[in-house]
Amino acid sequence: ADYVLKTQLPRLGLVVDRCLREAGERRKHQQASEALRASETRYRRLFESAQDGILIMDPESEQIADVNPYLIDMLGYPKDQLVGKKLWEIGLLKDTAANKEAFSQLQSTGYVRYDDLPLETVGGRHMDVEFVSNVYLVGNERVIQCNIRDVTERKQAVQQLHTLTDLLEQKVKDRTVQLEALNRELEAFSYSVSHDLRAPLRQVTGFIRILREEASDKPGTRAPELIDRILSSVNHMNGLIDALLHLANHSLTGFLRERIDLSALVSLAAAELRQGEPSRDVEWNIAAGVVTDADAQLLRIVVDNLLGNAWKFTAKRNPARIDFGCLPPAGGPTIYFVRDNGAGFDMVHAAKMFGAFRRLHSGADYPGSGIGLATVQRIIHRHGGRIWADGVPNRGATFWFTLTGERPAVDSANGGARIRIAPPASEQRDLIN
Repeated sequence: ADYVLKTQLPRLGLVVDRCLREAGERRKHQQASEALRASETRYRRLFESAQDGILIMDPESEQIADVNPYLIDMLGYPKDQLVGKKLWEIGLLKDTAANKEAFSQLQSTGYVRYDDLPLETVGGRHMDVEFVSNVYLVGNERVIQCNIRDVTERKQAVQQLHTLTDLLEQKVKDRTVQLEALNRELEAFSYSVSHDLRAPLRQVTGFIRILREEASDKPGTRAPELIDRILSSVNHMNGLIDALLHLANHSLTGFLRERIDLSALVSLAAAELRQGEPSRDVEWNIAAGVVTDADAQLLRIVVDNLLGNAWKFTAKRNPARIDFGCLPPAGGPTIYFVRDNGAGFDMVHAAKMFGAFRRLHSGADYPGSGIGLATVQRIIHRHGGRIWADGVPNRGATFWFTLTGERPAVDSANGGARIRIAPPASEQRDLIN
C-alpha cells in the first residue's frame, strides 16, 4: 500500500493508520457488495418463483423492463415481445386511453389498484385479474412494479356463491309460501272438524234423547243402559275432537321467548291442582329459583300437562309425592324434570307414550284423551328441546325435558335452585351418556 524511507521514520505511524483505514473501508465495501449480491439473488429468486405475474417498468420511458416467468406463462407472450414495450402496446389491456390515464395517476400518486380488471391472453382467452402497481426507489432511481393475479376462479366462486345464496333465498321463500298454505289448510281442517264433525254428533245426541224418552215408558228392558253407553261414546268422540283441535291450534300459535320464573309457574299449577282435590295427601317438592327463556303461554301448557299427569297417576298413592327440579348444565342445556311415585309404566312402551291418543293405562282407572303428552312434545320441539321419560310399573315415573338456547336455569339473585330429590346414579349416567 505504501512505503517509508528510513530517513522519514516519523511518517510511519501516519502511514500505518491510513493503511488500516483504507483496509477497513475496503472490507466495508466488499461486505456491502456481497450483501447487495445476496439481496439481488433473493429478489431474483422471489421474482422468478412468485405465483403472481410481476412486471417492472421504467417510469421515464414508460416501457417494460422485466417480467417474471409466471406472467409469461399466464399471458402466453414470449419475453422479448414484452420487454421494451409499453403496457398498452402489447394488447393486454384494450382501453389505451384509460391505461394512459391510469399510468399518469400512478406517476403522481405512486399507487394504483384494480380489484377486477379484464385481460386477454395471446390466444384470445379472457381472464379477470387483480392489478396492483406501485412506485418505489432503487438507489436513486424510481421503479414501477406491477403485480397481476388471476382471480378468474375466485370470481367464478363468488358468482357461484351468489347464485347458491339466491337459490337458497328462493327456496326459503318457496317453503314459507308452502308453510303458509299448510297453515291455511290446517286452519280449514280445524274449522271442518269443529263444525262438520260436530253437526252429526249433535244429531245423534238429539236422537238418543228422543230414544231415552221413549224407552222410559218401557221398563224392564236394557234400552236405558244401551242409550247411556251410546251417549257416553258420543261424549268421548266430542272429547277427541276437542283434543285434536287443541293439538292443531298449538301449531298455529305465535312463539315468543322471554324470561320466565319456572318455579313460580310450577307452584301456581300445583296450587290449582290442590284446590281441585283438597282432600288428597300429596307432598310437593318444588325447587326454588329456577328460571328459563321460553314462550310463557306454551310452557304453561307443558307444566299443566306434566303436573296434571303426575297428579292423576298418583291418585292411588297415600301419601303421594311430586317433585320438580333441574340438573345444572354440564356443557349442555339445562335438564328439567317432573317426578312422581305413582303408577309408573313399563319402559318397553316408552317410545309410544308421546304419540297422539296413545295410552299406557286403562281409561277406566285413569281417564284422559291421550293427547296431552303429544302436545307437550310438540311444544318442547318448538323450543328446540327434547323430552323423554323413565318409569317403573307401580313405582313412579320421571319426565325429563330441555329447552335449547336458554340462559342458565339457576337464578342466583333468588338464592339458587334447590333440587331436593336427585335422580338415581343410573339415571345420571344415562344423562351423561
